[in-house]
Amino acid sequence: MTPAQVLAAHGRTTTLNSGALPIFPSGLTAREFEVLRMVAQGLTNSQIAEQLTISLHTVNAHVRSILAKLDVHSRHAVIRFAIQHDLT
Repeated sequence: MTPAQVLAAHGRTTTLNSGALPIFPSGLTAREFEVLRMVAQGLTNSQIAEQLTISLHTVNAHVRSILAKLDVHSRHAVIRFAIQHDLT
């Protein structure tokens, strides 16, 4: 399920002239939201990089950005956020 589909299933979209656009929590981008869900599923950064076909450096950057935007300091806190917001 794509991030947009997950948010749509939870009724979290906004309509603009161009159609429905997803609203991601805490200002996350679509890719950061996707990485957040994978972190919450227990995947390592290497596994995320492999599944998304992106570099490990890019995954690390996304994880750092997620931590900053959620104002948390650990993967455990990211998982807790995802569970509390029904994003898993």
